[in-house]
Amino acid sequence: MLPLQFADLEMGLRAVLAVDDQVQEAQARCLVSEAHESHVHRAATGRPHPAYGNGTLYAAALASGAVARPAALGPAELRALQRLIAALLSAAEHQTA
Repeated sequence: MLPLQFADLEMGLRAVLAVDDQVQEAQARCLVSEAHESHVHRAATGRPHPAYGNGTLYAAALASGAVARPAALGPAELRALQRLIAALLSAAEHQTA
């Protein structure tokens, strides 16, 4: 996955919020995996991944479907953001291990 920008976190959050609370952890892990896969594909072919985009979390989240930007971050949004950050940290720790 390409280096994270704040826009990646927002779009990732919006994609995690697009699914039911019970599957948000899985959705977050899937987005991170798809962003990584698309980055590898782009590095190998010079072209964006046909389904997941250019290697950014933003593109993977956009491809998966995202809800509108929340007006404010309440408890549900913060829990979803926490799940996304946990998935990102887990992937980062796995890559350095």
